[in-house]
Amino acid sequence: MNHIEIYTILVVDDHPLYRKGLKKVLSTLSFPHSIHLLENGEQTIEFTKKNAPDIVLLDIDMPVMDGLKCLQELKRIEPSIKVIMISMHDDAHYIEQTYSLGANGYLLKDCDSEELHKALLQVKGGEKYFNAKAKDIIFKRFIEKDDAVNDAKNKLSERETEVLKLICDQLTGAQIAQKLFLSEETVKTYRRQLLKKTNSKNLAGLVLYAIKKGIYLG
Repeated sequence: MNHIEIYTILVVDDHPLYRKGLKKVLSTLSFPHSIHLLENGEQTIEFTKKNAPDIVLLDIDMPVMDGLKCLQELKRIEPSIKVIMISMHDDAHYIEQTYSLGANGYLLKDCDSEELHKALLQVKGGEKYFNAKAKDIIFKRFIEKDDAVNDAKNKLSERETEVLKLICDQLTGAQIAQKLFLSEETVKTYRRQLLKKTNSKNLAGLVLYAIKKGIYLG
């Protein structure tokens, strides 16, 4: 006889009517499952230590232990647990925090049953599911992070900035060397570094970079 895997789902919310409503919506899921209703994070941690659920639908605003603390503790106890945050908050602060703490998904409480089912199926299958706004916020966060890393990596030294300004003033290598009391070979080295750091192909590119970054005002 084949063993049928039954997925344990926790619905964690401090509002009884909402918990019961979610249970009703989840009752029509296409895979075998059992649903348990809990009121707060503390109950969730205790349940998890004894039973290790597969998926947790977790509210953020709860008494005793809120969803963020609960999420952090769940991932510490059992990293494989899949947690979908379900909240009324749609601002970046909460979305970024839950993502950073390892949430597998993020839904708003006004989502429809179709989206809820879709999220659960994706997360069950090992993917993440974040609603449209949450995805935009997370994407923007990583773009900004990459830009910050690149800016830090490509930050020009004081001497490189001096050389760049003189290049923008159309001084030759020999003139820059004389003005800054450097050898022409050293100036060539600075020029190569500037091209690499600014991702420029030629001197015209360096000038455009300097103008764009406010290093050279003309």
